[in-house]
Amino acid sequence: MIFVNHFKNAKAAQDYFTQHLSPGDYYSKDASEMKGQWHGRGAEMLGLSGEVAKEHFFSLCRNENLETGEQLTPRNKTDRRVLTDFTFDAPKSVSLAFELGGDNGKGDERVLDAFRQSVQETMAEIETSVQARVRRGGKDSDRTTGNMLWAEHIHRTTRPVDGRPDMQLHAHATVFNATFDETEGRWKAIQLGDVVRDKGYYQAAFHARLAGKLSELGYGIEKHGNSFGLAGIDRATAEKFSRRTAIIEAEAERLGISNAETKGNLGKRTREKKSKVPQTMEELRKEWDSRLTKEERLAVRTVGSGLTKGDDRITPEQAKDYALEHSFENASAVSEKRLKAEALTYAVGSIRPKDLADIAQRPEVIARMKDGQLMTTTEKVLRDEISMLQFAKDGQRTQQPFLKEPDDDALAELSNEQRKAARHVLRSRDTVTGVVGRAGTGKTTMMRATRDALESEPGRRVFAFAPSSQASRGVLQKEGFKDAETLEMLLRNQKLQAQTKGQILWIDEAGLVSSKDMRRLMDLAKRNDNRVILSGDYTQHASVEAGDAFRLLEKEAGVRLAKLTEIRRQTEPGYKKAVEAISQGSAKAAQKGFDALDKMGCVVEASGEERHGLLVGDYLRAVEDGKSALIIAPTHAEGQKLTDELRTALKERGALGKERSFTARKSTGWTEAQKGDLRNYEPGMVLEWQQNAKGFTRGEKAVVGQGTDGLFLQKTDGSRTALPVEQSERFEVYRSREIALAKGDRIRITKNGEAKAKGQKKGTRLNNGDIFTVEGFTKEGDIRLEKGKLLPKDWGHMSLGYVDTSYGSQGKTADRAFIAAGSESVPATNQKQWYVSASRGREMAKLYVEDKQEVRDAIARGGERLSAVELTQTRLKDSWRTRISKSIERNRVGQFLKQRAEVIVAYWRGREGPSYV
Repeated sequence: MIFVNHFKNAKAAQDYFTQHLSPGDYYSKDASEMKGQWHGRGAEMLGLSGEVAKEHFFSLCRNENLETGEQLTPRNKTDRRVLTDFTFDAPKSVSLAFELGGDNGKGDERVLDAFRQSVQETMAEIETSVQARVRRGGKDSDRTTGNMLWAEHIHRTTRPVDGRPDMQLHAHATVFNATFDETEGRWKAIQLGDVVRDKGYYQAAFHARLAGKLSELGYGIEKHGNSFGLAGIDRATAEKFSRRTAIIEAEAERLGISNAETKGNLGKRTREKKSKVPQTMEELRKEWDSRLTKEERLAVRTVGSGLTKGDDRITPEQAKDYALEHSFENASAVSEKRLKAEALTYAVGSIRPKDLADIAQRPEVIARMKDGQLMTTTEKVLRDEISMLQFAKDGQRTQQPFLKEPDDDALAELSNEQRKAARHVLRSRDTVTGVVGRAGTGKTTMMRATRDALESEPGRRVFAFAPSSQASRGVLQKEGFKDAETLEMLLRNQKLQAQTKGQILWIDEAGLVSSKDMRRLMDLAKRNDNRVILSGDYTQHASVEAGDAFRLLEKEAGVRLAKLTEIRRQTEPGYKKAVEAISQGSAKAAQKGFDALDKMGCVVEASGEERHGLLVGDYLRAVEDGKSALIIAPTHAEGQKLTDELRTALKERGALGKERSFTARKSTGWTEAQKGDLRNYEPGMVLEWQQNAKGFTRGEKAVVGQGTDGLFLQKTDGSRTALPVEQSERFEVYRSREIALAKGDRIRITKNGEAKAKGQKKGTRLNNGDIFTVEGFTKEGDIRLEKGKLLPKDWGHMSLGYVDTSYGSQGKTADRAFIAAGSESVPATNQKQWYVSASRGREMAKLYVEDKQEVRDAIARGGERLSAVELTQTRLKDSWRTRISKSIERNRVGQFLKQRAEVIVAYWRGREGPSYV
């Protein structure tokens, strides 16, 4: 694992050295912290080598040139970034082998050598990518310098828990904010943005190097999630020395945190201080050894003997195949480094970074440079995008207008802008047309009136669909589209396809349709003789799967879309003006809207629990005032904190009854490639079939168990079978956790389906995203919901429903919106997230942040994803009508030029006079 931490002033960096990095006066050869060592080409340039001296470290913190005593880099602001700390963690089983392995249990020193070499090789690779800004001569770019100065400090323990540290081999690689620009001949601030962006690759490369070296020493390697472990040391043994991790994981579980970086920040807030009188390593090893059973002790001592077999070997080609299959399921274009990271993680212990040098040269891969990094896509992804786009382009001006002269009375209730959009659809001669409208512009109102006008023609029907059940069976059905269904239902259900043959398919929230599903839709429309109308807003969130299809249809295929820009949702003038600015879709406009809300007093800056308390208090007051209200958080982690805060307040008010415990299931979100890898499964996971399969029926569940021969699947009838990973496209994988529910709680359904409690004759139809209030519990333990609905106690697909992510809030409206954006949520914040969140309210939206400037910078980040067509700059073929028209025009021009040439030739021949022989 690699963690990155920046220090933004000299004092903080110096304190970090004295309080954390430096071994202090108790240093010895066998200490828990070792003397630092200088590394990097930049260090060599300044004459630094060997041990890190405090005075040299402090001088660099003060930005002093060690050779001249002068200022090192041009800028010397008090709040400048002084250094960046890259922390490399060894897996716990590796620490165990280092400290307690070997025949005598005194540790295997070879492990330390392998660890240090892996860190240094990874840092050397990072060094080749570092840059400096170029501003001279009016330029605004970055130049690769290939040098940095960094200090390595090796530590062997964690922070203490109850006064006792656990073993943890890790290295701090502290990189100073300086690099030498040879072109300009001077030291400048180092640019690490690309390195931090590609941290996932460097982490995978470090793991691959370390696992490979340990494998060569005789250790068996087993893949564990995104890391690895040593075969022969089971996880239960390693967890005895992961007490801080257990504390962090327990807190993360409570908060619903799964992101590794967020967990790292959580760890910083829960750490104890170091002891002033540290124990010697001999004392620590004795205490650690006492935690082991006889069997565990033997396993640790023999783990490096070569007798324990790890995972089967994976070839570089197999790793590349996996990386391609996995990466392009949820993205149309990915960086070469991301491909390499996925391959290295999959084949950890079997391959090294050098084995993947040609991954971008694979026959099916297309690679292009984009904004300074090598980006990739595949021939298949490109073909699918072209197929979707070409159908739309070829269908332009090939149809008769739906209505040549729309009835003004049918559109009388619309605004002028809405009426113009409706007429655009009704008069369209294209197979694919539509409307793009900003949030709150009345798209659904326009859609309903247009539908009525379209169906005024005898025999014509409009079938409405949306990507999610919440948008289709929820919003659209409530808005008068009583038969609205999910797009997936249309694409899978042959009966529904027959029913819609030759009719109009209207897809709402089209911005959430992936390229894959849009291609399936276009293929169906071609077979089924359908015309397609799309409506939505591609400046809001896009699909989880690959592709911003709606945006591409307009940009690349030239689909003519009507525009709705007049915002009607917001009723307060100042708030409306702020949302109008944000909706323009640029970084500058997003920040302009932020500033406008700030001037209105709607951006609150506070830290930690105070910030959440302020938000919850404002939310409860809004509810007391009879207002509808939404709480929005960009991440589940911050959403869980707000949920805890709100439920605590509700308990104090007596609004919640006695709690009961239920098991909830959360999807892993794995790709097909991940589901096909047996090593990813853990005991307790639940498999649920979405389609009938050999030995299983749709809706059936089975639990992963651990036996002496490995993992197995236990069915509800008690029988056991092997994990059917070859059928991975037919099931989903879930993790289980306990949640507490009480009378008065709000819960969110997280999966479509019919819930039927034992003894019920008729079940309850549930849609993903539905919100219900718990009204009580039956004697059997089932959950009573509002309107007489009953949820079986073992339903599982639910969570507390007090807070929405911005993605989940899209399509929702409330009087007041309360938005959290703490530091843990900043990485998930961008223009799209900000636009969706800020536009949910009618009367107001209020933002609660830890750092205004940090959030203001984050909302300037674009949220658009690169497509294969955009990466390759592929131009679509002209439609057949256009090609014929151009051919005729070329012939016409050709005939004209030929005639003119003949006239000119005749003229000059006449000027030459008679010819004599």
